[in-house]
Amino acid sequence: MNLFSAIKKELLSDLPGSETQRKLAPADREIASPQNIQENAAVAIIIISSTEKMEIVFTKRTVYNGHHSGQISFPGGKAEANDHSLVETAIRESHEEIGVKIRKKDLLGQLTSLFIPVSGFKVQPFVFSCPVKNKLEFIIDHHEV
Repeated sequence: MNLFSAIKKELLSDLPGSETQRKLAPADREIASPQNIQENAAVAIIIISSTEKMEIVFTKRTVYNGHHSGQISFPGGKAEANDHSLVETAIRESHEEIGVKIRKKDLLGQLTSLFIPVSGFKVQPFVFSCPVKNKLEFIIDHHEV
C-alpha cells in the first residue's frame, strides 16, 4: 500500500474533529450552531510526496483590514454560487490563489469541518495528493496571498 492509499484508507476515517475543536478552544469560545454560520468555505490540504520527503502547501494571507489578515493558511476560501460542491470550491480557490491545478481524482478525503467564530465561516478541509512527478508550478495572486 502506498502512502496516499494509506492516508485515504486509514487516516481520513472516523475523525474526532468537532470534539477536538471543543477541547482545544478557549473556554469562552463560541461553538458553531446553525444561526452562527454565515458562509461555507473550503480549503485544500495539498500533500506533495517524493521518496525523500513529504511537503504540505501553506499560504500567508496578505495584510489587510480584516479577520484573516497575515495569517498562515491552506489555500481556499468561501463558496461561490458557481461551485457545485465544496470540493470544487477548494480546487477553484487553490487555482485562483496559488495557480495550482489540483484535480478531483487526486482527492484523498476530507477532514472534519471547522467553524471559525471570528468570521462566521464553516470551513471544510479536503486532502489532495500530488506526487512530485507532477511538479507544481506556483503562480501567486499577490492580492490574496
